[in-house]
Amino acid sequence: TPQAAGVDLRGPVYAPLVRELCADGRASAAELADRVGRPASTVRRQLSALVHSRALVFRCEVAQLLTRWPICVTWWIRLPTAAVENAVRRVRTDPRVRLCLSLTGPENLLVTAWTHSLGELVGMQSALERSLPQAQIVDTSVILRTRKRMGWLLHPDGRATGACVPVFPG
Repeated sequence: TPQAAGVDLRGPVYAPLVRELCADGRASAAELADRVGRPASTVRRQLSALVHSRALVFRCEVAQLLTRWPICVTWWIRLPTAAVENAVRRVRTDPRVRLCLSLTGPENLLVTAWTHSLGELVGMQSALERSLPQAQIVDTSVILRTRKRMGWLLHPDGRATGACVPVFPG
């Protein structure tokens, strides 16, 4: 978008705000202003620009192991390039899908989903193969425990520890 062009997340204006938001996405504009040494009105304008540009998107995560979908699976899929757009349209309708990306290279579609059980995972893969007959699933990764998500180190139960690893440095 044209507005996103003016928002450089690594530049001197926005990088300090992004770092603070990564540490505490619930901080108020006044708290952020205090932390970065700027007037609150300036920070409010900068936050508004960030949100409207969609260069930075706020997201609320859940402790995956405490949901009804404790198992994470990622599939690397090979499709004819012309079929990728339709595949993305079909795959993204499943509420268990957390990530769907088109990629460059031989495996040109990546799908990550959360499932209830290993049995459901197999059923979901079969459904994926039926709905995308041109697709070849090249590789599968089953993740039973995630140690970090969006910069936050996680407890074994999936809740944030309070320790943040910056999404991007300095």
